[in-house]
Amino acid sequence: MKIKDHNPTWPPRNGRARTGQGDIATPVDLNDVVLTAQKYFLARDHIGLRLRKNDGLEYGIELILPESVIDKAVAEIAVHDLTLREVGDLDIP
Repeated sequence: MKIKDHNPTWPPRNGRARTGQGDIATPVDLNDVVLTAQKYFLARDHIGLRLRKNDGLEYGIELILPESVIDKAVAEIAVHDLTLREVGDLDIP
């Protein structure tokens, strides 16, 4: 099953970017590049993704996935240089 099929809110709508003016809402583009993926330990069904837009702006989003696929998803995302669209298309059993 693909990550986007596991996620009830695919595609993600807005991310948060930290700038000199504070946090700002940032529209998510499926062509943005994923820089990092990490599992949240207190919310066991969440993955935090750090992404970069074409203009260099970095921002973060959360994916909500079943606990049974979290570790596999993080491992799969971490070893590839992927866009958010490609993350959604990853097949995680």
